[in-house]
Amino acid sequence: MRLKLYLESGSTEHEGGSQLAWILALPGCVSYGETPEQAINRAPQIAQAYIDWLRGHGEIVPAHIQLQRKPTEIFHVRVWHDYEINAIFGPDFGAPSAEELARCLRWMEHSRQDLLRLVKDLPAPIFDKKPDPNRWSIRDILHHVARAEVWYITRLSSDPDQIARPAYPQETFALLETTRTWAVQQLQHLSSNVSKQIFTHEGEVWTFKKVLRRFLYHETYHRQQIERLTGGPSHV
Repeated sequence: MRLKLYLESGSTEHEGGSQLAWILALPGCVSYGETPEQAINRAPQIAQAYIDWLRGHGEIVPAHIQLQRKPTEIFHVRVWHDYEINAIFGPDFGAPSAEELARCLRWMEHSRQDLLRLVKDLPAPIFDKKPDPNRWSIRDILHHVARAEVWYITRLSSDPDQIARPAYPQETFALLETTRTWAVQQLQHLSSNVSKQIFTHEGEVWTFKKVLRRFLYHETYHRQQIERLTGGPSHV
């Protein structure tokens, strides 16, 4: 399986480094580095781990990959009024097929199952412990993941304030379930209405396919963050 790389350069949001090498054929699969070379050099290992993770969940994907070494596109992150404008790439445009949407929703479910397995039995002192006063606890991270999924859906509207958001339960696991159920319903509904449209918010361009990959990336990123905090399983 031969895959292309897409480089997002200059992000300030990621513990892994400011350079992100996206493998868009595997939505949500990202390699990080402090330099473009680091991100690109790590990409084959990251992509293979992602494929192994998918195969572990019963997905039929090629066992081995070959990555091109030169990025197909490079997007330089910009900041607009303290808001970081993240990448949009060529493959983010156009409507996903029904098969592509179903695949992404399955992968989102695999990710959620792994996240819940990781945190469901954690005792409260660990759940609420902060590495330092300026960093999130595991509970904080989970609440962020849940609310971010609603925010991603609002990117697919020309008037986000008009979107009827779900009520947010206070209990963490109820919040995760509520927002995920709502988000999946919205994605399924919006796929026939806005899947070809382009939206711009705070200077950032959004499309349906970009939102899908950001859903997968975002939970994977924070699940790995929780794994580092707990010493849990080290997988994608």
